[in-house]
Amino acid sequence: MTAPRILRRRPLNQLLIIGATLTVIVTTIVRAGAAPRAAPDPLAAMLAEDWSDVIRDAVAERVGTLGSAACATLAGYAAAQDPRSREHAVRALDIAGCDALEDYQPFFADRAPWVVNAVVDAVAERRIAASWPFVLAHVDDRRRLVSDDGSWTIEDAAHRALRRLTGQPIPFDPDDPPAARDRAAAAWRGWFAAHAGEPPPAWLESGLAAARAALMGGDPAGRMAALETLALSDARGLATLRDALLRAPGEIEARLVCTPEEPPRVTETVPCTLVLRNAASRRIPMALGDAGIVLAEMATPPPDRAGKGSRHDGGGSSGARGKGSAARPPATAPPAERPPTAADLHDRFIDLAPGASTTWPLNAGPVATAGRYEARATVRDLGAALPGPADGRPEPIVATTVMRFEQ
Repeated sequence: MTAPRILRRRPLNQLLIIGATLTVIVTTIVRAGAAPRAAPDPLAAMLAEDWSDVIRDAVAERVGTLGSAACATLAGYAAAQDPRSREHAVRALDIAGCDALEDYQPFFADRAPWVVNAVVDAVAERRIAASWPFVLAHVDDRRRLVSDDGSWTIEDAAHRALRRLTGQPIPFDPDDPPAARDRAAAAWRGWFAAHAGEPPPAWLESGLAAARAALMGGDPAGRMAALETLALSDARGLATLRDALLRAPGEIEARLVCTPEEPPRVTETVPCTLVLRNAASRRIPMALGDAGIVLAEMATPPPDRAGKGSRHDGGGSSGARGKGSAARPPATAPPAERPPTAADLHDRFIDLAPGASTTWPLNAGPVATAGRYEARATVRDLGAALPGPADGRPEPIVATTVMRFEQ
């Protein structure tokens, strides 16, 4: 028979120590069995959202707190499942100023179109010359993207990126038929086959020389490619572009035509046409922004001249304002115009042959009161706003005509 186990009473302090030890052991076991709950990643949530200016600013602020770890952190989102998160991670890399090839390489194998477009834009913006194999691989990628900013293809973005990286004015028109665009893609592949081993500064130097030569020639496609490439260039390229856009007084004639079928009433809008004609014997390139019309009520004619003239004047004129125009001079000088960016200049070039014209449809009116008005049409000349000496700027593009509005 087994002897019975004898339970001995322990002192109180020993019992307290044992109890505390058991509590620690049980707590440890419970904690070990429960998986720790990870804190939510605020940056991941922001990258997954539809971007607005507010979200973009919040991402920039959040990335700024990461300091030197920002680029590596954002590159890690190349593994995100949501393509929108991956696209926004690439755009955040650009915002953060990440300009090393390895920052973008994790996204090079991505096939999602918006991600590809974001990478093409970012490596071009950062002038990462070593990224050219990735961009070249998409030089005939004709997937189309549509957003609130418009519609374009990855192919178009890739051509712009290669021009910015190399400075080479290889002609490309996204509106050309596929066969012509195939030839443009082949031209890039041929160029890199011959020059990939050269240092990038040599690319830019030869590209600048090629652009200058194209602008001295008469081939419209080559001239347009040179203008578009210089707009993406560095300070030397922009100086060359500004020189190319200079013109002598009178080389461009501006005329505003407003010919309503009958005198318009004050509540009506009158269709007008602004006509710009090359009056020179050479081709005239221009980079033009938006056009608009301002109406200024004219002073009442003297009594002895009242009633003379037609009920509305639909002719056009160019140059400075005529006598008798209304009015109050501006209280302050207009603010200095900021230099245009590459985005401002994109798709803004025209290259008029001698005698050729371009037109803008514009609207004049309505007005507050009946009377005679001077209609003054202007076009923002982006070339005149490029950095450079003020005395070398081309004359403003202005055209005026007189209109009469009736009650």
